Amino acid sequence: MPEQKKKVKYSYAGKESLEEVLYRSFPDQLRPTKKTNTYFGVIFLLVLVIAFVEFPYGSLATGDTDVTINVGYPWPFLQFSLTDMETSPLKIGGLIIDLILYFFIAYLADVATNLILKNPLLISKEDFKKRPKVFEDKKARTMAEKLTEKVAKKTLPPNPDNLQVPSTDNSQSPNQTILK
Repeated sequence: MPEQKKKVKYSYAGKESLEEVLYRSFPDQLRPTKKTNTYFGVIFLLVLVIAFVEFPYGSLATGDTDVTINVGYPWPFLQFSLTDMETSPLKIGGLIIDLILYFFIAYLADVATNLILKNPLLISKEDFKKRPKVFEDKKARTMAEKLTEKVAKKTLPPNPDNLQVPSTDNSQSPNQTILK
């Protein structure tokens, strides 16, 4: 009775995590790097500097207490009011929208710098020459070539520096003989 073929169950075949699939689906230039966080922090600090510059110093100097200080651009996520101290200064809607917008701008800045830095047109000739070159595959060797190589390895001395080459000058040393 012929044996039945058993199907082999490959437990890991075709099973990839969502992270691996997404990582392979985007080109290298479009993947966020560590610079994205730096850009995000710089953008956030710029927003705070803008809020500090727009601070109503003149109104406070004249004694006007009905002043509202907004932090956040384009939508304020912090709103300080001198007359209404009981309300929370944090605006959740503005914070969420602004953070998403800041992160998107940071991502675009990172992608733009990656595209500029990894542009092959901007690489100098010296840097281009440093890249490894592709080698051609060796041709399949015949049995005769393999046998010749084995015989040559056995008969030739292993170190080519130890080879004694006959001298070309006419003076003979006692250890050398010139064949004619």
